[in-house]
Amino acid sequence: MLDPVGFEQRLESHNPVFYLAQRCWFDNDPSLLHEPLHRDRICKALLEAYQDPQSDRAGDGFFVQRESYKSTFAQGVFPMFILLRGKHIHNRDERILLLHHKEQQASANLQLVKSKLVQHPWLKEVWPEFCMASEEGTKLGFDTPCKNPGIYHENSVMAAGLGARMVGYHFDWIICDDIVTDEHINSKQVRDDAFQKYQTVRFMLDTIRGKVFLSGTFYHPNDLWQKLIKSGNYRLMTIAAGEVQEDGSITNLSFPNRHTEEFLLRRRKEEADSSGNDDLWWLQYMLAVKSRRKVAADLSWLQECTRDEVPWEAMRLITVDPAWKGTKNQGEGDDAAIAVLALAKIGSIISLYILDGIASNEMTDGEGRSEIFRYMNTYGVINVAPEEIGGQAFRQSLRNEAVSRGTPINVIDLKTRNVGKQYRISALFAQAENRRVFLCSDCDPDFAAKFRSQFADYPQLDHEDVLDAVAYAYDPEITENYAPRWNQAAGAARQPRQAPVQRRTRYCGI
Repeated sequence: MLDPVGFEQRLESHNPVFYLAQRCWFDNDPSLLHEPLHRDRICKALLEAYQDPQSDRAGDGFFVQRESYKSTFAQGVFPMFILLRGKHIHNRDERILLLHHKEQQASANLQLVKSKLVQHPWLKEVWPEFCMASEEGTKLGFDTPCKNPGIYHENSVMAAGLGARMVGYHFDWIICDDIVTDEHINSKQVRDDAFQKYQTVRFMLDTIRGKVFLSGTFYHPNDLWQKLIKSGNYRLMTIAAGEVQEDGSITNLSFPNRHTEEFLLRRRKEEADSSGNDDLWWLQYMLAVKSRRKVAADLSWLQECTRDEVPWEAMRLITVDPAWKGTKNQGEGDDAAIAVLALAKIGSIISLYILDGIASNEMTDGEGRSEIFRYMNTYGVINVAPEEIGGQAFRQSLRNEAVSRGTPINVIDLKTRNVGKQYRISALFAQAENRRVFLCSDCDPDFAAKFRSQFADYPQLDHEDVLDAVAYAYDPEITENYAPRWNQAAGAARQPRQAPVQRRTRYCGI
């Protein structure tokens, strides 16, 4: 009987990765897979990552909505395809590492691959040389029966958690799945550790044909995935559950037989009701950093100047976020921040100049006092405004040290209890948007870099200490009682002081 479709036409929609998934992993159940998603997008990305020659890219990957079988494809179907294809076509024994944030999960994925090689009837019929009589190897590694013994000491497939010590191992493929988890939501330390550990893992790649493949979902606007996307060194695809319209409806569903519009809207409402916002829903299902609270400011609002351009009449002051460190918490948590500022005011218009500053999570209160007096001497400042909460004892210690040094000091009592942090920062952003916040080019580079970073990312931040220290300038106690007031005759606050007019007198023959 003649084939009514034809071999070539069948190949147009054929994907060998998807074919393996259908036959071995989903047992030809059409209710589980959605071809426009799994064949035309996920498996297409997997096949392209496999077939493309080694290039300047650091890796490939996809980020797919939750509950879409991404882990099954990334650390199940794909490593099996690599094993079968590599040996059958290239007579190559592949070395694959399955990497997960947790070793237990990576091991579970490995054991699932191994169980398919032992038990699945279709695999036994079509690829018998790869099938085992019984489960061999360990929970963290196994070899295929057809592997050529004695070439590599690495197993055909190994599993590890992110950060596992695997010095001396080399792999042809490192497949990372969910190395970003819910632990990354609230801990910058965890996110930074994950980035460092991932960078270390890359040194285990074979230098000739080693490749990285990544999969997962987003958990934080600044997590590891976001850093890799922003680097531009990876070919990464994101697949959202759908498109959210202005009226709140969701169209163009990518997995409609599992994630209906009703399901997605219900999940969104549940997230908003429980946490007060839908940030995580956007990250997990829409693969987007989109939130009512996300964008508060734009770096383009910041103006630049030099210290010489700061008006002479501006009031200099030092604001302090006193998160001082002791022996147990040194190098951890929030920064202690000291900002040297200048305020110039005409009517209700305040121009703020950021002259200098320092921020560190290793600074003790003694070191903080020394820095404050150094800045006071350098910039001729007598006004110092420490944060009220946690700064009571520090205020008194400042006064005591000023007496011992013979240095005049005016410690300003801020109205922090009556004005929340978000209102101070909002006031800072409002002034910045009107081009009234100036960052001096002479400012300490580390302090300036932290300020810019926190200014751009607020409120999705772990620490906003530098931003908050600067925003103290808009505390009502300062703006109402200390910021200098100038009338129109004095000229604009940003204008340099004019030289006095020389007049003739009886003592001068000018």
